[in-house]
Amino acid sequence: MALPAGTPALPPSAPSSAPRFASVALSFAVIGLYWISHHRRFRYIKRYDEGLLWLNLLLLACVVFLPFATELIGTHPDDKVSIVTYGLGLSAAGFASVLMWVYASHDYRLINREDVTPEAVKRATVRILAPPVVFLLATGVAFVHTELAKVLFYLPIPIYLGLELIRRRDTRRVERREGAREEGEI
Repeated sequence: MALPAGTPALPPSAPSSAPRFASVALSFAVIGLYWISHHRRFRYIKRYDEGLLWLNLLLLACVVFLPFATELIGTHPDDKVSIVTYGLGLSAAGFASVLMWVYASHDYRLINREDVTPEAVKRATVRILAPPVVFLLATGVAFVHTELAKVLFYLPIPIYLGLELIRRRDTRRVERREGAREEGEI
């Protein structure tokens, strides 16, 4: 098939750029979801202490590592070491985020009891824990099937978004119930 006259041709390196683009796009999406989740949790964290600051620094160190891992898998997309390094980087950032939340919420150390129910703390913990667990499982898969592992790296995005939809639905239910109580309907 011939291109119409005047149509710019793609450079010969364009197909080899696809893995780099895919790794950058995935990393951006994951870091973005971690960032949103981080900010959402800090709505409830009302105090801080040195332990939280160190855990936040650990999270930052993990995020700073991600461009290296992203470049590695982008330039060596079929290399098992690259895939494992990338998966461990994504997992580490997620687990650092989980540690921060567990530290802050345990026994209401840094959150107010009246702001968050124990059930909400548990649900938030599950939501935060899901992506790094899936990344870690995908990393394990890389030892036997690298292509499947790379596909599984995308799975936490729909999982997170699905859990977020459930969170929003539950929040609306609670708000409606509280509104009905105030009006004497329940």
